[in-house]
Amino acid sequence: MPTPHKFSAATFALKGQIYAIRIGRMKAGVIGKVTRYNWDISPSVRITVTIDLRREEDSHFLLKYPTREHGKKEIVSQRIMLTWRKLHFGGRRWYFICPSTGKNVGNLYLPDGAREFLSQNGHKLPYLSTRLPKWARKHKAAERLHRLLGGNGDWRTYMPRRPKGMKIKTYRRLGNKLRGIVNQIRALEYADQGDLDAPEPI
Repeated sequence: MPTPHKFSAATFALKGQIYAIRIGRMKAGVIGKVTRYNWDISPSVRITVTIDLRREEDSHFLLKYPTREHGKKEIVSQRIMLTWRKLHFGGRRWYFICPSTGKNVGNLYLPDGAREFLSQNGHKLPYLSTRLPKWARKHKAAERLHRLLGGNGDWRTYMPRRPKGMKIKTYRRLGNKLRGIVNQIRALEYADQGDLDAPEPI
């Protein structure tokens, strides 16, 4: 089934296996509706995702997934509330509300032995960027530059137009830097597919 909105995910190692989900830009077609699909984040883990945006004050994700707690497989159902804010250049930026801290976050994590997706602070995880594999660091850098250029972080889809107020020189410099990182990511993908065990950003 086609992915109904901009939503990316990555799997990386940090003292075992940690699953991470990142919320992105919702397409207009899902606002006011309920959308369901299966998300295979690894060969052995499938998450059933329900996105309920019928009521703005009750917008949420409902995730159903198997846990790996104590080696026993159990299906967990987790409801994660959503919120959003208006962007300076138009549109909305969506956030998860961490079930533990209550803060707005763009990423949630499920470490080994945990039952719920929580934020980095919710799980008291160490600083992640220094522990990410090379491909994940490149992905994060590309997303950051894409947002600096006025985009939503979805660097595989399009190059943002120059934001109002940004100097042409700055736009070209950041754009060239983003293109360089994207080329490095593609080189990594072609060089060693075995190291790239994360799903493609959507």
